[in-house]
Amino acid sequence: MESRPDIDSPADSSVLLPSGQLVCRPHQLVVCSLCRTDHILPDQTPSRRNGMNNLPIRCLGYMPTTRLILPGTFVPPNQEDTPDTLFKALHVSMTPPICRVVRKGYNAQHLIYTGGSCPGLGSLNPKAGCAYVFAPVLQRIVRPYAYVSFRLENKGPTDEWHSQTKERADLRAVIGALRFRSWKGMEECSSLVIATDSGYVVEGITSRVIDWLNNGWSTQVNTPVKNQDLWKYLLKELENAWLASGMRVQFWQITREQNWVAKRVAKEAVNERGEIDFIHDIGPLAEL
Repeated sequence: MESRPDIDSPADSSVLLPSGQLVCRPHQLVVCSLCRTDHILPDQTPSRRNGMNNLPIRCLGYMPTTRLILPGTFVPPNQEDTPDTLFKALHVSMTPPICRVVRKGYNAQHLIYTGGSCPGLGSLNPKAGCAYVFAPVLQRIVRPYAYVSFRLENKGPTDEWHSQTKERADLRAVIGALRFRSWKGMEECSSLVIATDSGYVVEGITSRVIDWLNNGWSTQVNTPVKNQDLWKYLLKELENAWLASGMRVQFWQITREQNWVAKRVAKEAVNERGEIDFIHDIGPLAEL
């Protein structure tokens, strides 16, 4: 029998909002990774769905009474643990056959590597690439079916033009990974680990976003948070993942060496034909 890793912890102090919803006291969140609390009631638990196409894709501002699903930080059991020591390849019987990266002893926890690249940063016309890797790479041979890579679009999800940067590429890669498929199909996945070497992404989505939300998307020095469109989109995708399947997402900051595949194919994607408009894509397995 598979042993489930320690993902959740008992609830801490809570407060009741005027709407009747329980939230954590420090941040007023229904599900909070910082307080390690979950105040979703049984009748609020999402039912099983076949896909996410029926969920509206929109970017929302912060609303204190809105259910906000924040991810946690993945903490390996031992400091020296790496993705290779904790996760393994799992072959899934499908047509065509596919392979995933899952936790050893707990197949319901999947791992996806994400990465961005912007080698021309600082030039007059920088170009950025994004990638996510969802299958293991054996003997350092990167096969086409193991990853998805693409050029960063010129426009964001709010139809505004943005400069190409590595930070936007890193964020866009995570969004692409979350929209790769519906996570409650033929593969059971109740926990997803996003492995990235981007401290900007990990620290932002697991910690700093709380302050940004409380400050109306302003920093501590009262300047607008950069890349708000992608941060808001990412928050919505985390909510969609929970509503569609109850899947929890954790972020793991790994080294560049451990993330070499995603970094390499993201850099190669810089030379691909670029898209102007943001692609609200869902992967080919979304209907399973």
